[in-house]
Amino acid sequence: GWSDESIEKIKKLPAIIALEKDGSDEQQAVLAFIRDVKVQDNGIKVYFQKYFPIPFSFLKDNLSDLAMHLFELTRTHWTIKKIDLFEVMQDAGLFPGKR
Repeated sequence: GWSDESIEKIKKLPAIIALEKDGSDEQQAVLAFIRDVKVQDNGIKVYFQKYFPIPFSFLKDNLSDLAMHLFELTRTHWTIKKIDLFEVMQDAGLFPGKR
């Protein structure tokens, strides 16, 4: 369910926001945090704050570490993964920090 408590937990998690892969080499996703989630009669509306771009190639090259499957790059969906996103980004050299 979409309790206030579960929404507050989701708002603390970093997120990757991406459109379905369009085949271009320039396509990017973005690192973001969810600002708010509104549960409405006709669905759910998610508001997010973008922080910086992520090359789509990062997603494809790190599918396993991101706990993703290739088909996820071709679908618009929302999922929460049990990974440390910042650690994966650091290990890949995409996110500044200790290596």
